[in-house]
Amino acid sequence: MRLRTNVGVLLAIALVIVSVAPAGAHDELVESSPSAGAVLASAPAEVRLTFSAEIMDAGAVVAVTDVRDESWTIGEPQVVENLVTVGIPDVLPDGGYVVLWRVVSSDGHPVSGTFSFAVGSGEDAAAPGSSVGEEHDESGGDSDAQGAADEPLPVVLVAIVSGSTIALVLGGSVFWYRRRRFRGVQ
Repeated sequence: MRLRTNVGVLLAIALVIVSVAPAGAHDELVESSPSAGAVLASAPAEVRLTFSAEIMDAGAVVAVTDVRDESWTIGEPQVVENLVTVGIPDVLPDGGYVVLWRVVSSDGHPVSGTFSFAVGSGEDAAAPGSSVGEEHDESGGDSDAQGAADEPLPVVLVAIVSGSTIALVLGGSVFWYRRRRFRGVQ
């Protein structure tokens, strides 16, 4: 009877651990205009970022800077469902520009990243220190900003550790129960 109680408690604990496991994916940038690494003949009117799901309106930041770290955005970013836009001047000097963005995904986690584009000859397509197509989530991890799925490693790791712990506890309980029962027979 006691073994059934122990097994029931352990299964309840396992259910809680599995249900508390972190989500495997956050919303991600699926498309940008201009696209990462693009070389444009003339300046675009705005920067458009399209995400995999609706973005929270609060806290969206989009900055467009040149190699001298001069800002080229006009106004605040506008969020409509999964689309974030920010205006930029009609005339941008030839050169490279870096777009730095940060939004709050639909699951409440901040997601951010950078990409670069160039206007004119494209000689300065990427500003120093920028990585074309790099995206960071709130934990600082990197993934491809143009639509790569988040790696499922954290979820798999939690599942392996949880499963191993449950197996050890159950195995230990069975061993302890049998050993105790065997000693009681003698």
